Amino acid sequence: MIPVLLQHTDNDGWLLLCEVLDCSLPLTRDTDILEAARLFGWSACECGLTDGTTACSHKTPELMLEQARQFLVANRELEADIMPSPYWSRRLEDIL
Repeated sequence: MIPVLLQHTDNDGWLLLCEVLDCSLPLTRDTDILEAARLFGWSACECGLTDGTTACSHKTPELMLEQARQFLVANRELEADIMPSPYWSRRLEDIL
């Protein structure tokens, strides 16, 4: 298990802090925001047919991104295990 902590920065950005690996992952792209929200339990749509980057018959990508941002604001300072996520595992490999 590699825990990460969700932190909101002063410039209205987001970081995943990993004390175990002594690193931080800034959330700089829309995909980062969606993947971070998913890591902490958010779901793009109840239908399960989208990851938030493409529209489904219920929501636009813009709406899902805004909902992911709102979810992160409501759940900042949460801790999650980053290892089950292939997306974040690749990001960690890139910086380590």
